[in-house]
Amino acid sequence: MNTNAYSEFAQLLKTKLEQSSTRGLSFSKVLKNNDTLFDIVSVKDTSLAPIVYLQEFFHSYKHGCNIEEITSKILQLLNSQPNHFDVEIPNLASYATISANIFPVLVNLDLNRKRLKNIPYSVFLDLAVTYKIFQPITDGITGLIEINNTMISTWGISVEELHKTAMKNLRGIPFSCSTMSELLVKTVQDESEISSEELSDVTSADNPLLVLSAEQTYTNGATVLLSTDTFYEALNKYFPSVTTLLILPSSINEVLAIPYPEKESDISYFREVVQSANQSGNITPEEILNDKNLYCYNSKTNKIELVKEQEDKT
Repeated sequence: MNTNAYSEFAQLLKTKLEQSSTRGLSFSKVLKNNDTLFDIVSVKDTSLAPIVYLQEFFHSYKHGCNIEEITSKILQLLNSQPNHFDVEIPNLASYATISANIFPVLVNLDLNRKRLKNIPYSVFLDLAVTYKIFQPITDGITGLIEINNTMISTWGISVEELHKTAMKNLRGIPFSCSTMSELLVKTVQDESEISSEELSDVTSADNPLLVLSAEQTYTNGATVLLSTDTFYEALNKYFPSVTTLLILPSSINEVLAIPYPEKESDISYFREVVQSANQSGNITPEEILNDKNLYCYNSKTNKIELVKEQEDKT
C-alpha cells in the first residue's frame, strides 16, 4: 500500500466524516494482528457500537469511488445499530463468569512482538497462542474481546491456567475439512443454478489438497493446528493409507494439507508457494500466518511438528 497516498486519503476522509456526521465521532489507531496499525472510527459515548476500519475503503477510493460515496457508506455503517443494546454486558472482572467463553487464537510469533508485550500468550512451535473472549451480544451479533495482561492480573490467574481453560473450550469448536474440489463444488452450487450432474467432472477430479478451518467465528481458522484430532480424522477419511500430512500455513483463516511428499524438492516447492502467496498481495499483511516454515502431522504420534527449511535440503 502506498503510504503517502493512504495518509492523504485517511485525512480527507476524516474531515468529510466530521463535517457530515450528526453524531460525535472518535478516531483512533489500533494495533492488530502482525503488528499492523489500523485507523478506526466509531461513535462517541456508546458502549457497543460498530467500528469501521478506514483502510478497508482505500482500495475502492483508488479505483474510482469518490470520497462522498465512501463517507456516506461509513456513516450508514456507524448508524446501522441502535444507541444501546438490551443485553447484559459480561462482568470482565469475574473470571468465573467469562471462563467458558475464552478461546485460543493462533498467530505468528515474530510478527506480533509489539502486540505480545501487552497480552498473555503461549508458544506453540514457532507460533503464538493468544486468547479472546467470545461474547454473544444480540440478534446474531457477537463480540471478540482480546485478553490482555491487566485482565489476567485482575483475575489472579497464570498464563498456564488461561491456556488450559482455552484449550478445554477449544474441544467444543467444530472444525471443518474439505478437499479443494468439494469447496469448489459448494461455491459454484451456492452461486449458480448448475446441477450436481454438470459438476461431476469436478467432483471426480483427483485433487488431494485439503482445506482445514474453523466452522464458526470463535477463533481464526488456522487455530485448527491446535486440534490434532481434526487432522487424524481428515487423514482417515481422505488418505487412509497415509501416515503423515504436509501442512501449508496459507493464512490465519485456514491451513492446507496434502500427503507428505516423497521428494524433498517438493517440500521446497510448497514452501515457495506459501511465500509467493504472502508476497503477492492476495493475502493482506494482517492475515499472514507464516512464510518461513511448513508443518507436518504424524498420525503415529498424533502430533503436529515443524518442517524446518534445512530439512528440505537433507
